[in-house]
Amino acid sequence: MLKILISHAGKLIFLTGLVYLFLLYSLIQRYLYSSRLLKLKTDNFNEEINILIAQMGKQNSLQSSFEQKIDHYNNLRNIANKIQNLSLQQVSQYLVDYVFFLIGKDKGTCLLYLVEPEKQKLNLFLSKKEDRSMVIKQKRGDVFDRWMIKHSSSLLVRDTKLDYRFDLEKTEYKPDRTVLSLISSPLKVEQRFLGILRLDSEEADTYSQEDLRLLDTICNLGAMGFENALLFQRTQELAIKDSLTLTYTRGYFLERLNHEIKRTMRLHKQLALLIIDIDNFKDYNDKYGHIAGDILLKGLSILFLEFFSKVSDAMVCRFGGEEFSVFLPSVEKKQALELAEDLRKESQKKKFVLRRKETFVTVSIGVTCLSLESASAQDLILKADAALYNSKRTGRNKVCFL
Repeated sequence: MLKILISHAGKLIFLTGLVYLFLLYSLIQRYLYSSRLLKLKTDNFNEEINILIAQMGKQNSLQSSFEQKIDHYNNLRNIANKIQNLSLQQVSQYLVDYVFFLIGKDKGTCLLYLVEPEKQKLNLFLSKKEDRSMVIKQKRGDVFDRWMIKHSSSLLVRDTKLDYRFDLEKTEYKPDRTVLSLISSPLKVEQRFLGILRLDSEEADTYSQEDLRLLDTICNLGAMGFENALLFQRTQELAIKDSLTLTYTRGYFLERLNHEIKRTMRLHKQLALLIIDIDNFKDYNDKYGHIAGDILLKGLSILFLEFFSKVSDAMVCRFGGEEFSVFLPSVEKKQALELAEDLRKESQKKKFVLRRKETFVTVSIGVTCLSLESASAQDLILKADAALYNSKRTGRNKVCFL
């Protein structure tokens, strides 16, 4: 009986052990399953977090880009508003300052080249430099600016030593300063090339494509500002210049002469006045017609303007009809007479073709200088006119002084 009980007890213990082992195995399986499930959920959460972080980064990038675009828009709007109704000098200064600050970050060099209308050549009009002591010697531009004129398009050079478009060793490029990277945009209005606005740096990879796009947009606005400034300047010139000869009008000339006399007296300097008359001008009009007279006036005025361009602050005026007047600040009697005589000789050498016939003209010139006895514009003009009368009375094609 005892053996039976012990046998049953052993079986019970064995079965109980099996149950416990099964329960333990089930718990371990549940734990492992829960662990795997938790890990899976954790991975999913981490993936969602990474997606959210990426989306947040993208949103932040978009927001930053959007804010940058808003800043650019506000900057461009400020430029458009600022450059309205400004002079050429003011528009130029504003654009150079703004580009140097906004894109250049006050580093490197900003250059503004404008095209000379008569010669169609670049001329350095304005510059702004990080190194203020640096001197820009290439006033007509360099190989990069000539490329701009040839292609009439924007230019981005990340490294001048590696850019295949510019084989600097085979060109005559002799830089007066180090330029390793640059961006440059043309100033154009209806395909008319006005100039170039350029940023350059001594370091490579300073500028990006985005910088160039912004510079292009600024130059598009700037070109319109330049066009308005040039039109305004032209309007002002028309108000004070004779439309045929492009010399100054009598009214503006007298205003400037009075101002110059006061300045000359205050500084105790000299001033000379010339009155020039075309000899026998009426005969040309009667023989060849009034169009021929206009040809003579225009041709001689060009000669006078070129001749006196070498005299500092000289002003040439169409005084009336076939008479011209010129005042010469800081010029004494001897120099004034030499200039007048040289001008007389140059005038008689100039050839005109009137109705297919070659002809030459002569001029008579009256000269006077500022003195205590003639200290007003009216007195100077009366004396110069009297000197001119003496020149014509004594045979014309002469210079007389009074």
